[in-house]
Amino acid sequence: MTAVDQILEQGRKKVESGQAGAAFMLLNQALFLAQKQKNHERVIQVFVDRANAFRHLFEQSGDMTFAILARKDAETILELVKAWGVSERLHTAYYMLGQAALLFKDYIIAENYFYKSLKYFKGNLAEKASWRYHWATVLHMLGEKKKSLLAFSQAISDLKKYSGKTDKFLANVYLSGAYIHFACALMKDNKPEAKKYFVLAGKIIENDKRLVLRKKQLKVAEKLFKK
Repeated sequence: MTAVDQILEQGRKKVESGQAGAAFMLLNQALFLAQKQKNHERVIQVFVDRANAFRHLFEQSGDMTFAILARKDAETILELVKAWGVSERLHTAYYMLGQAALLFKDYIIAENYFYKSLKYFKGNLAEKASWRYHWATVLHMLGEKKKSLLAFSQAISDLKKYSGKTDKFLANVYLSGAYIHFACALMKDNKPEAKKYFVLAGKIIENDKRLVLRKKQLKVAEKLFKK
């Protein structure tokens, strides 16, 4: 693992543990180091992690400043991919633009970007499966329930299949997130099934104390379930 990757991993874990604000010093350090090394792919990854950090800050605070910054970083990723010809990260650019669109409730735009991110995906299949459940969530928001349920099922199946080939922490982040999103999608039409997935998410979160952010997300979702 390179020095840049080590710093990025530290920053990523800060974000996932609910310390997004503390992650920026690490991410900016990684940015300057990657740029100095002229490592275009790692520069792009820094902007990915920054956009994720801004997104989490928006979700925690509701401050639109963070949503705008997340969208700007997502747009920067696509610009850099095109400028440098880093075609293997095109799928990442589309995914981040989809996430940014969600912050502004632009569901049709988000669905289009998420679909493109899966179409052009290159890389870790567990990560691809985690992207698929985000696509499934947007499909559900757009009223395409049958297509959404199929996408959720495939995402969860693939996450279980490929989780052994990725970092254990990330595998837990991915699968607990899939369960929470699926439970929320099922909440209105099938409460018993939704409860089942809330319980599955809770077990993963309980057994991995690092999933601070997921624990907060689960509590918010469960409050909605009880209304």
